[in-house]
Amino acid sequence: MSGKDAVTELREHAQWLRDMMAATRTSLNKAVRDWGLGSKRTFARILDGQMKEADAAEWLERYRAARERLENEEGKEPVYTLPTYEAVTDAVFSAFRPGVSTGRVVFVIGAPGIGKTTTVMALARKYGQRIVRIEAHELWGDSPSNMLEDLLAALGINDAPVSGAARMKEAVRALRGFRRCLVIDEAHHVGPRILNTIKSLVNMTPGEFVLTATPPMWTKLNKGAFAEASQLYTNRLGAFVLLELLDGDVERYLLERFKGRISKGEAAAAARVLRPVAERNGCYAFLRDVCRELERAGNGFGADAISEATREVRDNRPPM
Repeated sequence: MSGKDAVTELREHAQWLRDMMAATRTSLNKAVRDWGLGSKRTFARILDGQMKEADAAEWLERYRAARERLENEEGKEPVYTLPTYEAVTDAVFSAFRPGVSTGRVVFVIGAPGIGKTTTVMALARKYGQRIVRIEAHELWGDSPSNMLEDLLAALGINDAPVSGAARMKEAVRALRGFRRCLVIDEAHHVGPRILNTIKSLVNMTPGEFVLTATPPMWTKLNKGAFAEASQLYTNRLGAFVLLELLDGDVERYLLERFKGRISKGEAAAAARVLRPVAERNGCYAFLRDVCRELERAGNGFGADAISEATREVRDNRPPM
């Protein structure tokens, strides 16, 4: 990140840490306490780019260190071999093919915790500036102008024009200048007006568009209010990836996570117990926490150990 001023680099670290909170379902209170990010107010000021240069330089080393620790810890998780990652990357690679003009939209639908955000973050690390990620939220209020302001900020344009039309023009200019893959995470929060704006961006720019969402999104798209945006899931659709958690996926996760320490039979037996509980409690995010509890307890991978770790995590997990 050389060549960037302290305020900009600090804000990028804060954005990465915010994404990590979402991917690991870590509350802001817990993150600022355990990761050493200061107060919630400090974190919000850093995200908004409101830190003075001198203050930013003081916080920069702390945020760099927090990110490095988390990246090292995350590297122990078998993210890259999960079916989630493979399914999404296959779809995105297909949309990346040279000369593709249609089929550049990828919908990724799955339950909370299935690995959508974590996979997007892995793609961003692999492809760098090629991936531009924004997170939809209810505060957009189905306002294209609000969405475009966040998009421009993600593209490094912090002084967004005032009008929605001017913001759209600037976004199109930026996305035409360098072929990007725009990822809109939590897209189930968008309404028909924002979805129509995304459709216009698809038609006016050469890049790819990945929308991750929970299952209600697909039901919503079939309502009359979304008819204008139908191009996104008809002739512009490159792939529709439905992510589900199967016993075999859990078994594979355990074998990868505890490579050389758990037998295939133990992993298969544990998967039959864990999969239905994980589906109701955060999928892979829940499995990750159970694995950490198994390591902490050190009681092996028998039925009693699995049941105890599952109960411990479930009873202490925040509600979905």
